[in-house]
Amino acid sequence: YPGMTLDENGEPVVVYADMSQGGKASVKRWNGTSWDLVGTSGFSDGAIDHPDIAVDASGVIYVAYSDQSHGFAITVQRFDGTWSVVGLPNFSDGATNFISMDLDALGRPVVSYRDYAHSDGVTVERFNGTNFVEVGAKGFSGGLANYTSLVMDASDNPVVAFADGTAGNKASVMRWDGISSWNYVDAAGISAGAVDHCSMRLDGSGNIYVAYVAQAALGSARKPTVKFWDGSIWSSLGGTSFGSLGVDFVSLALDPAGMPVIACVANTFADRRAIVQAWDGSSWNFVGLNRISATINDEEPGSWLEIDAFGRMTIAYASGTLYARRFGSLPCTDWTLTLRTDGNGSETTFEVIEDGTSAVLASGSGFADNALYTLPVCIPENACFHLVVNDLGGDGIAAPGGWMLQDPFGNRVIDNMGDGEGTWSSAQVGLPTCDPVGSVKLIASDCDREDFLITEFVACTPDPAVSAEWGLGDQTDDGYQFWFFDPEGGYNRYMFRSHAVSGGFGPANATRACHLRLNTMVTLPLPQDTLLNVRIRPRVNGVNGNFGPACRLKVVSVPSTCPTTKLYDLPYDAWKYSCGVTGKVAGASDKIWLIPIVGADKYQWRFEYAAEGFERRIATNNAALVLGTWHTLPLLCGTVNYDVSVRASFDGGSTWCPFGEVCTVEITNPDVDFCTTSMGPGAQPRSLTVLEEPSFGVYPNPATGQDVYLRYEHIHAEVDPVRVQITDRSGRLVQEFSLTELNGSGDIAMPLTNALAEGLYVVQILSGDQVHMDKLVVRN
Repeated sequence: YPGMTLDENGEPVVVYADMSQGGKASVKRWNGTSWDLVGTSGFSDGAIDHPDIAVDASGVIYVAYSDQSHGFAITVQRFDGTWSVVGLPNFSDGATNFISMDLDALGRPVVSYRDYAHSDGVTVERFNGTNFVEVGAKGFSGGLANYTSLVMDASDNPVVAFADGTAGNKASVMRWDGISSWNYVDAAGISAGAVDHCSMRLDGSGNIYVAYVAQAALGSARKPTVKFWDGSIWSSLGGTSFGSLGVDFVSLALDPAGMPVIACVANTFADRRAIVQAWDGSSWNFVGLNRISATINDEEPGSWLEIDAFGRMTIAYASGTLYARRFGSLPCTDWTLTLRTDGNGSETTFEVIEDGTSAVLASGSGFADNALYTLPVCIPENACFHLVVNDLGGDGIAAPGGWMLQDPFGNRVIDNMGDGEGTWSSAQVGLPTCDPVGSVKLIASDCDREDFLITEFVACTPDPAVSAEWGLGDQTDDGYQFWFFDPEGGYNRYMFRSHAVSGGFGPANATRACHLRLNTMVTLPLPQDTLLNVRIRPRVNGVNGNFGPACRLKVVSVPSTCPTTKLYDLPYDAWKYSCGVTGKVAGASDKIWLIPIVGADKYQWRFEYAAEGFERRIATNNAALVLGTWHTLPLLCGTVNYDVSVRASFDGGSTWCPFGEVCTVEITNPDVDFCTTSMGPGAQPRSLTVLEEPSFGVYPNPATGQDVYLRYEHIHAEVDPVRVQITDRSGRLVQEFSLTELNGSGDIAMPLTNALAEGLYVVQILSGDQVHMDKLVVRN
């Protein structure tokens, strides 16, 4: 006798006669990954018949059943931490069966049942907060009533369907008028003949749907019928006794659009399996297979089909033991899996598996060699899952192969691009990834660094809710949890930084916990020379938020002495992509970008066009170059594909690391006044003077606010004057002046009209078509 409903989260809750407890009542609840016993097993006094179950909006569970140890009288119990009887136990006047229950507008139980003490008719009783009281007369149907099905209508009045013995066991529906009487909906006996197993639902407009199984002569198939009452007339959906299969035990539910769905046990088959059929507005169609379950051995089950708000259908049934099966999935959004194969692409496969289950959300195989794929992966809302990448050859995915998973907003959660090689056959992060992705992540200067020393700090972006807890209450339960993991599996490490301890970082303030020194992880330390990902989540009063986007991180055992770099070609910020691009225009605001190197304070960009013997170098203090109007040695006239390379300096340009890889960049220079003319086809390479663009710096920094100097380099005579603007952190202009007669390189005191107050300032220097910015900290 299983009976099922859905809880406040849309998950199934099932009551059943527990044979391990002598047939007494037990309830189990699905928590999303497994079944939990609700309270104690076998909580009824005796074995039960015909149970039904309901859950109120706060998650309180109600169970009604006929108790064999008390003469089959009805009892209702509720669970709100423990099982307790609602009203009086065994409150009916005699034996009962075919119990159905719903909750009224106050969340109180209302029950219908076949009442043996009152002519076997229908009795409906309603809990008033103290006891159950009858609605109208007991046994009001006036004669035998089987298979009762009760629903509360929009006016909070009960409606009950049943096999009506006073009408030749045809299906009847009666409604309480809210005052004094029960009335037939239309008339008694709405079916063509005698019926079994009534099941009823009301849609959002109050229309009534009733399903039942038509009785048939011996040897003939018993078939289902679904009737619809629109307020004036009953009509049969798909005809009377539709379908080709004989059935028993019909259960009816409505999908989110209000369309009826029925579950039945098909008795045409020798093994008696479940079938589910849905009405599409014109016909009935099987949902999934036409035989879903193993052999069903239920005896008169109650409501055993439910549909959640997302249209997922669940059935519960007995087949030796208790089973539940679900059809459909939660709404999902497209995440993106970027996958690059090696020379054995056919060896690579992937699966996305829902955490705690074996449900495969997405999978892929049959990939070409040395190919780049961008694949949609539909992830259910709020789901947790595992990405598993397999290599049948057991030797990983050779460089530059790898993979990256991003959420619908482009946030990375796993990044192993270019690092897939190894001896693994199955790569999986040890802990699940969950939707949605949070907002806290490593700061920009730390994200994707692959040259950390173990003695360095990493820092994350602050979360306002965490910062607001600074100095309030318990400081040990507020902060940030850092998660370091190997995207190929094996290494997983959590590290929590709270407001309570300094962690070797100061000063003590609301963002101190954002900083983590890498060598503080003594137990299970970070592996060196291994690509890791790091994600961070906030914790406020002991409650964790969601992990934010992933950044790549590598701790090196040997520091890089003079690293090389190149134009930006990483798959993260498409707007920065500069290697192999076309359509760039000089003399405007177009930019090209390079991959920054931690610790570098100057970069030199080299533009070469061998056919003309052209070479132009220009230096910047940051990772972007504006292709403005260059007055000295401008780019060639017209459209040219340049070979562009870059190199870094760590001492302000006194010495340089080697140039990195060359990328081609198509640049058009339309300014005839500032462009270098071509020498024509076959021209010999020219030796051109390499000039540097102006650069500036502010010192001392921090400063006292009064004596501040500007250091300048490569100032050409035509760049005159140099304009300086100083703004505070709110963007308000606090100082502005011009410097004239600058030439070459040198230092000059800035003519401040008054001392700067303590705080953070932005110094903006405008030199010709170049704009330079620097931060200035003033401490008085």
